[in-house]
Amino acid sequence: TTQPTTTTEGVKTFTCEVCHETKTESVPVTEQEVPEDAPQYVLNDKTVAAGHTFTMTVSLANNPGFITDKLMISYDMSALELLSVTDDGTLNGFVTPSPEITSPYTLFWKDSLSTVNNTANGPLVTLTFRVKDDAAVGNYTITVGHGEARNASGSTVSLYGAAAVVSVVDVQIGDLDGDGTVTDWDGVLMDRYLAGWNVDIEEAAADIDGDGTVTDWDGVVFDRYLAGWNIECAITD
Repeated sequence: TTQPTTTTEGVKTFTCEVCHETKTESVPVTEQEVPEDAPQYVLNDKTVAAGHTFTMTVSLANNPGFITDKLMISYDMSALELLSVTDDGTLNGFVTPSPEITSPYTLFWKDSLSTVNNTANGPLVTLTFRVKDDAAVGNYTITVGHGEARNASGSTVSLYGAAAVVSVVDVQIGDLDGDGTVTDWDGVLMDRYLAGWNVDIEEAAADIDGDGTVTDWDGVVFDRYLAGWNIECAITD
């Protein structure tokens, strides 16, 4: 019989109890069936246009308790550029990562002197990406692979990795109705969308400030733009 001993990005390692041989089996992280209550990292999909930046938060759910944690961020460097990493404070002991940002990119938390396990859940780190100007329209995957975590007694703790899809779209920011121009009607559609109306819009076009998400602040920025304010926004990038 075999039992999984470690899960890393895209790979599960199995140890045979009878023959004591070890083998690896490639399992794409996006195909793993992750139990809802299992310790895991969490990512959310994004929709963004080429040439714009967006943020992606790596969160922790169902934390079983540990004092060290290592994870690897992997992404398509031909289309995406990782600009910065900001620790969100959920775990103690964030270690400054390498100044050379590549893929995979390793992040590490180490609270070595703690005798009490950290069981907090929530945002671990915020990643700021930029979609390259020449990125083709399509889907690109960002994955978080689990390296190693240990609790206060030194035992290893397993977490499931996560994956998110970045959909790069060819849209004009602000053109919510897709007619090729940015008009006051697009502003009306934005207000209705933010108010929860069931309206048909180009969602990627509603990211007025270019941060990768559509929020009430996009509505404020859009209203100011349509009113003729001299402001910086993704419409005029």
